[in-house]
Amino acid sequence: MGAAATPALPAAFEFKWDRAAATSTGWAQCAICLGLVRAGEAVRRLPACGHLFHAGCIEKWVQAHATCPLCRAAVPELPV
Repeated sequence: MGAAATPALPAAFEFKWDRAAATSTGWAQCAICLGLVRAGEAVRRLPACGHLFHAGCIEKWVQAHATCPLCRAAVPELPV
């Protein structure tokens, strides 16, 4: 990511457990910190691929990487 751009992340929202967000084991996991995503935690879902991460984890990630940590889908940039 260039210094003249800011990642275009969607707004964070409160995680609510649902079958679509859970893995085959019945829970959701943040692929960045490998921690469980629990109900009530702030999360962000990437618009291009739909992957879900803790809000703080993905905010730090996109400062250094312009892609999803799971599938490498591009995270769009906003001009500064």
